[in-house]
Amino acid sequence: MQAETRVYVLDKEGRIKNDSFLSEFENNTRIIRLSKKDHTLDRITRYFHLAFRDTNSLDFSSNLYKIEEAMRNEFQAGRVEVAKELGISEELLNRIGNLTCDGKYDLRHSPKQGMEVETMTESEIEECIKSARGVVLFYVKILPQKLGLNQ
Repeated sequence: MQAETRVYVLDKEGRIKNDSFLSEFENNTRIIRLSKKDHTLDRITRYFHLAFRDTNSLDFSSNLYKIEEAMRNEFQAGRVEVAKELGISEELLNRIGNLTCDGKYDLRHSPKQGMEVETMTESEIEECIKSARGVVLFYVKILPQKLGLNQ
């Protein structure tokens, strides 16, 4: 079960000064605008949404792994260098790669003889999604500078 909280900030007269849902909407709109200018952002947001839509899909791991791989391709670097470029911990990228490539969860390849492919636990799925979301958002954060935009 997932719950969301809507937060309002009111002024002295009781008028809404800030609405957390509206802020999230504005942020999502900004991401959509930026993705029209950057092929990598467009791809990684598509991968994220495909994975998020169906966590039981055979493509779940593959789509999340593609986010990490797209970042390595974008920066033409390994995980350590990509983490530095994004201003994140290497562990954030490692968790996506390690969980999605773990042989017991790797749905991208047929299992080796005698090996069963397991489904990830709910907490591991949440961890993957949280990590992937973090990577996408950190890329969005550095993108305006990378594109030479003043936002």
